[in-house]
Amino acid sequence: HAAREGARAASVGEPAAASARATPGLEPGRLAVHQGGGGTAGALVTVSVAYRAATEVPLVGGLLGDVTVRADITMRVEGPT
Repeated sequence: HAAREGARAASVGEPAAASARATPGLEPGRLAVHQGGGGTAGALVTVSVAYRAATEVPLVGGLLGDVTVRADITMRVEGPT
């Protein structure tokens, strides 16, 4: 969901990272956001996110460490109609 929020923001000219980090339920400090492409109306913009999720399994969670989940979303940049 964070990747989609970031891509949607980037497609209308807003900062992708700020929108992705504002996703409810995520700790902003554990989220890395990268934006590529974009620029002119009709171009494609891709937002990639990586989130380090803590493993909170009783007894073995400390042995497993954090898990990184990733997502990429591409949208077309909007422009005047």
